[in-house]
Amino acid sequence: MNFSLTIRRLGITIVLAFVITLLLAEIDQVFMGSFLILWPALFFGWPYLSRRLGFNFPRGPVPQRSRSAGPKRPLWLRLVRGTVATIGGVILTVLLLSLTVMLPLALSHHRAQKQHNALRVGMTVPEVLNAVSDCDIFQASSDFPYDDKADADNIPAMSLGRTKDGIYRTYDLATNQNLQLSESEAIARLHAKLHDGSNWTFHYTFINMTPQHISFSVLFGPDGRVIEVKPVYGWD
Repeated sequence: MNFSLTIRRLGITIVLAFVITLLLAEIDQVFMGSFLILWPALFFGWPYLSRRLGFNFPRGPVPQRSRSAGPKRPLWLRLVRGTVATIGGVILTVLLLSLTVMLPLALSHHRAQKQHNALRVGMTVPEVLNAVSDCDIFQASSDFPYDDKADADNIPAMSLGRTKDGIYRTYDLATNQNLQLSESEAIARLHAKLHDGSNWTFHYTFINMTPQHISFSVLFGPDGRVIEVKPVYGWD
């Protein structure tokens, strides 16, 4: 396979793997990393797949019929054409390979935006907890005044994790133990840690294979209802 055919196969298989990964991620977020498996499988298995599906993919250079001898193009023109083709191929390769970085970011942003769009001003704490059930890091805090030198367990902030079966997990500084909580117990603990009558902030973070994290925050007023849902952003 020559260079141009390799570039074409690279581009087609990357785009196809990207689209399939997006479709799978809509079904379940567990498929978000499937691109890293799909693309190499499509790239190296494409000749066999194309034959099985009955459509043609460029397999190699096609032998050309002999032609009568004619004047050759000038050397400078052949050099320019070769240089342009090489530079174009390198640029295309870099752009296509950049998708391997852009894809995790796009999927992570899509995941965060989907959770973000489920929130509305006026929602209560239980409603927000139910609406945002899929994130990697959840941190809650409030503006309740506290002494910086006091026991760390008295700081009005806490982290919560959530399993697929709806069980919440948190680390208890007082007992140095991991706790498993029902939704009602998690809400009661939030009220105890953050204190009623204060402004609360829920911060949701979505992690991917790149250094960039995708996040958004939810602000609650003293009455315990959402007053603002901050936009989704990166580089947290």
